[in-house]
Amino acid sequence: PQCAPGEPVKCNAIIRLTHVNTQKNLHSHGFRSPITGQQEISGYGEGGEGDNGDNWRVVCIGSGQRYWHRNRDVIFQHLESTRYMAALENAEYNERNCGGRCPIMNHLECFGRTNADKSTRFRATLGIHLSK
Repeated sequence: PQCAPGEPVKCNAIIRLTHVNTQKNLHSHGFRSPITGQQEISGYGEGGEGDNGDNWRVVCIGSGQRYWHRNRDVIFQHLESTRYMAALENAEYNERNCGGRCPIMNHLECFGRTNADKSTRFRATLGIHLSK
């Protein structure tokens, strides 16, 4: 089910994140990511439907926060593996590592990291759609 626009998301809520262009859930499993060699995060399922590998915990940063707020950092922890979603500027798909006709050229690799750090912090600055 989709969350209603503007509906607050509680800290520690279990959610599914949907890639806007492909409508696939952000999914993780035991495979290694192609650039960093860490846990792969890929697209899976459709319209919020998928499997347990699509479930993420919203980890709010800062004491006393009850809800995920726009323009504040948040961390996503994969429920099955307990890894943290991460991205690094130097882990970018390019012609050298993805080929000349790469469909994700100039996109950053998203991967699962063992520990939460600066690379695991994300911030929503525009509207997004979440599945419960």
